[in-house]
Amino acid sequence: MQFGGRFHAGRFSSSRLGAGAGLRAPGGAVFSPVDLFAGGAQGLFLDWRDTSTLFQDAAGSTPSDPSGDPVRLGLDKSNGLALGGEIAGTLSGTLSLGGQVSAVSSPNAGRTYVIEYTITASDFTGDLFTPPGAGPFPYLVLAKAVGTHRYRVPADDAQTALLALGGGGSPTGSITFSSISVRELAGNHCLAPGDAARPTYQADKKLADDGDDSLIAPLTGIYSAYIAAGGSLIADESVAMAGDYDVLRDNMVGAVLVSGTLTAAQQQQVAAYFGVAV
Repeated sequence: MQFGGRFHAGRFSSSRLGAGAGLRAPGGAVFSPVDLFAGGAQGLFLDWRDTSTLFQDAAGSTPSDPSGDPVRLGLDKSNGLALGGEIAGTLSGTLSLGGQVSAVSSPNAGRTYVIEYTITASDFTGDLFTPPGAGPFPYLVLAKAVGTHRYRVPADDAQTALLALGGGGSPTGSITFSSISVRELAGNHCLAPGDAARPTYQADKKLADDGDDSLIAPLTGIYSAYIAAGGSLIADESVAMAGDYDVLRDNMVGAVLVSGTLTAAQQQQVAAYFGVAV
C-alpha cells in the first residue's frame, strides 16, 4: 500500500446517507450545486460529466478525453467558470527579442489565470514564455505558432511581467499578436500533485483511482466534502483543510465542498444531481 501524503484527517470519516431525492429546490426551481455558493460562499463544485473541465496537464492546455486519458487539472464550477477583468497591458501588436507583456494591475496570488492569445505571424527563433523571476506565474514555455492558444496558470505572487520573448543564442524574428488576454478564472481548481498521481478519465465520465492517485483541493479552513463516487454520496464533514485535501475517490462522478455542513435535504439534492444513491 502506498501512502505518499494521500491520507489525511477526515479521509476515512465518510458516512453513507439515507434515501431520497429530486432535483427541485425549495420553491420549485431546478436545483444545481451552484446554488450552494450563492452570495459568495466559498468551496468548490466538481462535475466530471462536463468534459470541458478536465485537462491532462497542469496548465490546462491539453483536454482530457473520456477514453482513458489522465487528469492533472480539474476545474471548479462553483463560480460558473467566470472570468475576471482584463489585466494584460498589451492587447495586440508585434513583439521581438526582449519584448514583454505586463499587467496593468497586480495579479492575485493563489488564484488561477487564463492566458489566451492569437498569433497571426511568427518567425521568432527563441521562446515565448512566462518569466517567473519578474512575473506571477511559474516558468512555462508557451506555443508560438500561428493560431489561438490558451493556458490556465496559477499565480504565485503579485509581480506584473506576464509574457516575454527571449532565449539564448541571440534569437531573431518576431511574433505578431492579434489579441492577448490574461484574466482571473474564478474558483478553487484541483490539481494532481504530479503526473504519476493523475487519475484516469473513463468512458463513463468517471475518474478511476488506481490506489496512488489524487486530486488536491486548495481550500484552507473547515469544510465538508460531499463526493459522488462508487454509486453513492460520501460525506466527509467538518474537516480542517490546509490546501492539501485529496478529493479523489474511485469511480468518482463529482463533488461539492462547502463551508459548514449540508442539511439532509440538500444532500439528497446533491445526490440526485449526480445520479447516485444516498
